[in-house]
Amino acid sequence: MNSPRHSLTCTGSAWLFGWVTAVFLPGAIMAVLTAAETGFDFRQCLRQTWEIADNVGPFAKLMMGGLLGLGFFVSGRFKLPILIDATLNIATGVAAVCLTLAFLPQAWSRGFGIGLTGLRFDPSVWPIYLVSAAAAGVVFTLSFRMCSARSKGKQNVFSY
Repeated sequence: MNSPRHSLTCTGSAWLFGWVTAVFLPGAIMAVLTAAETGFDFRQCLRQTWEIADNVGPFAKLMMGGLLGLGFFVSGRFKLPILIDATLNIATGVAAVCLTLAFLPQAWSRGFGIGLTGLRFDPSVWPIYLVSAAAAGVVFTLSFRMCSARSKGKQNVFSY
């Protein structure tokens, strides 16, 4: 239990980075897509990213965070090659977002899924959520491995 693989510090910080990615990346993508139509302004994109993520209701953020945390904690219990580890964590991210979209009641979905567009799996935002969920898994994998490598004094994050 004392190994870095089971370290709450590495798992917790990597989970936080993954969760922030899952919450903020959809807003960043939406802001960039909007800016592409209206003229790109970096500051406005940053502001819109924050506003979109801030409009996501707390229940959506908590449910997504809890599901990500559970999945990432379980995947963090195994020493796997990086490609398998990343694939498992990408699947965890996608599953967490899909379950949140599918089961969070509309009244609690402010700014997310059915609370944003009126549809649970709206084709206009569904790809954005999928990309963001997959990115959350990659961010968790790399963050966790960098933390583990650092705590072992290694430079290579691709092996244990």
